This record gives sequence, structure tokens and C-alpha cells, in this order.
Amino acid sequence: MFNELKTIKQQSDGQTLWNDLPDKPNRFYWPLLDAWVNEIKRLCEVPNMEKKLCQALVAYLVGKHDFYKVICSFDKTVRLQAWNFNNTLATKQTKYPTVINAINTKNGGQYSKTIVFNHGYSINFRIHNASSRVEPSLKFDIVAIGLPSNEIHQQTLDF
Repeated sequence: MFNELKTIKQQSDGQTLWNDLPDKPNRFYWPLLDAWVNEIKRLCEVPNMEKKLCQALVAYLVGKHDFYKVICSFDKTVRLQAWNFNNTLATKQTKYPTVINAINTKNGGQYSKTIVFNHGYSINFRIHNASSRVEPSLKFDIVAIGLPSNEIHQQTLDF
């Protein structure tokens, strides 16, 4: 697949646009998403790997250092979140997910997969091309669509 994209780019001197490609979802997006899901499932079948995979994936996406996140809303409220995986903040410790409950296409766009973990984490991964021109590269846009309210300490303040 990436070799085909590289060839397309080379043969057009980098001028071919993604919009010019016929059937790009079936040729590029879905095969890559399916391979990615199959690899996650394969890793989860390795003894003692699923818990490590869940922790590593969330640590990679959220960060490995504890932090406070301040979220200001237009309705004059401020939410404070404490992400306390390493127990260095003055709040209860945040638990990493340990199990993948499902990987599905719900709660996301047409070219995405959502991983539903235990402890209330749900993360959507949408595949996309970052450039309008064809390149042998695809990227994920990652959005947390569910966060565990009982794991991430939250406080809402009204102003």
C-alpha cells in the first residue's frame, strides 16, 4: 500500500491529489485500519501483554508525567482535571486501563476505529492524509470520547 502511494507520488512528480484517487477508502484507509486492529488484537493474545499494551498506549497518548489540566468553557465554568498516574499530585491516583473491551467503528467518523477500554476510557483513532497531495504517509487524529470520571479527579468552578 505505501509502495503504491510512493509510486503514485513519484510518477506524478508529487502533483497527484488525494481527491484524484479512486476508491481511496478501500485501497488505503480500511486496509491500514484493519491491519492496525489486527495487530492490537494479536498483541492482546500474548500472555500478560494486554495490560501492558493498555497502559503503554494511554501513557503515549496522554503523557507519562502527572499533570493538571484546566478547561475553560464559554458558559463561564472552569474544569480542573488531575491526571495522577504516578501519584505525585495532591489527589487520588488515576488508574490506567487494563483491558480492551471492544474495538469498533461506533462513536467516530467514517474512517475511524474506537478502542473502548475498561475503567471508562474510550479513544477514537481517525485515519487521514495530512496533505492534499498524495504522500506515502497516513496519520491518526486521536480524540478521547470517554474519560473515566471516577479515575480522573475533576472539579468544576463557576465564574
